[in-house]
Amino acid sequence: MTKRQWMMISMAVLSVAWVPLLFIPSGVKKDPKALVAELPGPYNAADPIRGQDVFKACVSCHTTTRRGQRLNGPNLFDLFGNRPGLRDDFPYSDAMKAADFEWNAAKLDAFIADPQAVIPGTRMPDPGVDDPQARRDLVAYLKVATSP
Repeated sequence: MTKRQWMMISMAVLSVAWVPLLFIPSGVKKDPKALVAELPGPYNAADPIRGQDVFKACVSCHTTTRRGQRLNGPNLFDLFGNRPGLRDDFPYSDAMKAADFEWNAAKLDAFIADPQAVIPGTRMPDPGVDDPQARRDLVAYLKVATSP
């Protein structure tokens, strides 16, 4: 076996071994498992990899990385612990700007389930995610993907 063939096989093996970690955006400084463990139960037992699959329905409107572009919805970077509607780079609805809470796992779960119930008048057009496990997985993914 040539050195080039060995390198190609090694790269193929490594790429397969790292597939579950592909959801980690560059710049995340903490271990994804540690980030998920920071969440309260039942979110700390959720699967952020499955959550990434759920998030595929959101990527047409949202990005999650630092300085990610604004699409039809705001960039979600540094979401946890911040109030809704405060970013200068997105034209939020008056309802979103007036929301008086900080995003946490439970609020995100409720918002993902029924955006209008949590923030009546939000312009988010999504009807919500019905499956509670899918929402928990999505919250875990967002914790990892949006953490500075």
